[in-house]
Amino acid sequence: HAIADLGDPDILSCCAVVLPQLVVRNALFAARAPLWTSQSPPRGYIFKGELAMVSNLKSSLLVGTDDPVFFIWLSSMQILAGIVRSSTHFTNHSSAEDIGRGFIDMSVEFLKVYKDALLMCLNSCETKLTRNALKEAKIFLTLVAELCKRNVKVSFMHFEELIDHSKFFVSSLSRFLGATGTSQELFISINEYEKSDPEEAMNPVSLGRPSRLLDGVPTAKHEAIKFSHYASGCTGRMTKADFQDSATVPDFLRPLSLERDYENDLEKNCRLSVTSNFSLDLVRATARCLCQALTLIRRTHQVSKSFYMFSDANRMDPMHLVEPGIVIGYRYMGQGMLSTSVIGFDSLRFGRVLSVDTFSRSWDVLVLREEGSEVAVAERQETVKADQLAGVEDKSARRPSGNLKPAPDSMAAFERTTSFLTTGNYILICRWCHQYWTLLQGNSQSSVRVPDFVQQIAEETVVLLGADLVLHALNGDLKKLEKKESTQLDSQVFELFADEGILESNAENEPLTNPFPTGRMKNIIDPIVWNGVQNQVRPYVIRAWKEKQETERKLNEKRKRSGSMSFYPGFHGMVEQSPFRGYP
Repeated sequence: HAIADLGDPDILSCCAVVLPQLVVRNALFAARAPLWTSQSPPRGYIFKGELAMVSNLKSSLLVGTDDPVFFIWLSSMQILAGIVRSSTHFTNHSSAEDIGRGFIDMSVEFLKVYKDALLMCLNSCETKLTRNALKEAKIFLTLVAELCKRNVKVSFMHFEELIDHSKFFVSSLSRFLGATGTSQELFISINEYEKSDPEEAMNPVSLGRPSRLLDGVPTAKHEAIKFSHYASGCTGRMTKADFQDSATVPDFLRPLSLERDYENDLEKNCRLSVTSNFSLDLVRATARCLCQALTLIRRTHQVSKSFYMFSDANRMDPMHLVEPGIVIGYRYMGQGMLSTSVIGFDSLRFGRVLSVDTFSRSWDVLVLREEGSEVAVAERQETVKADQLAGVEDKSARRPSGNLKPAPDSMAAFERTTSFLTTGNYILICRWCHQYWTLLQGNSQSSVRVPDFVQQIAEETVVLLGADLVLHALNGDLKKLEKKESTQLDSQVFELFADEGILESNAENEPLTNPFPTGRMKNIIDPIVWNGVQNQVRPYVIRAWKEKQETERKLNEKRKRSGSMSFYPGFHGMVEQSPFRGYP
């Protein structure tokens, strides 16, 4: 691995002699690969019947041990990924281009030879998550993502099937993380309700997350149990260590998993299922694996090749290329006539074309982004001359990575979801990032730093979600959603990205409720990413806020008629209802 990551062309050239025999044409892999193309037994383990200690009781279970050949297989893919990462730097240097291209071709050959076994790895994770299967999927997706970098992507165009499988893979893993995170969040909310004032426990603003108790504690417990059962059904315990870890709980989660006298065995087991060391380890492994899959989807997203930049050599008459509705990049007047290569992509201003004036050779545009800034700009129009044009959007590339659907908010909705990748899957991943960070904080009085891998996953997902929301809006997909789904999607985007500044800058909005619920992602992702996505989600956030204002107005009218008192459904006794009901 050290040699692979050195980046020295002379040392890497030594590997070109031995690696094909050790990795691509390894006899061990050729003999074991046919077994790995089947679902049973689970890959990466050797099984024999033996006694395992589970909850202090000895039971005869099918317990596995790690397969040594499998770990040689994993190491080989790691080496390939490392070498590809190093060799891609040489593909644009004539002196070492042959070395870089040779290792890329070697990796492509490896993927072709073992394609069926590798695809089965992703399929197995969609049915049952194990530690070894997640390790393999992570390394495999890392290798594929390295091959999908911009300067080597052409070599990989024959592997569209792998990219399609990665989308199903993301959909499956996002549901597992979503179910686990929601179950944990429900149990936390129930604990806080039991220890605090009922009205405070149901206040979504005070807890920094949407209230899960508005339908009552019994309903919340029922949902928590069902989500836990769903998440448990996605995992598989294979080794003695897995069974032992599934019966132990880390110290910071002991208050959440403590047995309560009034609980039945089902609720106790479900609490343990989402707080055990085994569950947390598998969740972290799933998240790291998911991060590589998201990287692959981002690098192959149509948005990555949807903008055509003009150079001085290929400049043409732009009037027939630009039409209303497309995005253009242009030099603002103060830049004069500098070439695109001089001013740089980040120095361009971007706008959506509103109208075309062929007589004056200009366009009226709605400014989307100013040069050198990712912050959402206030709506304004300006006129752009033809000689200012630097780049134009390829309208044919407006293809989102998934379908437009809201995330499931209940177990019944989970059971109705399809295996296709949707915006709802991205929303589930974003939620989980916040839920996991909240779980780590526990009862700590000081703020816990967001783990690096959580922030990376959140930022990858936010970029994809923002791009897809814009593309779906441009393609008219929002109009095809039912009113209920459209309202639910707006509310979920509001839950993630609500920003006081955006709503205050919108003159149509009434004064904000105080305190205002900031979006879940605000403290998870980098401020640059947060500011960059605000322009993409603004229409969804504003629509959701208007809907909440209208709901609040109706509630106020209802209070005036009923004497300002109301019942919380599912709770005994009368309490004053908060004017802000929280997120659905």
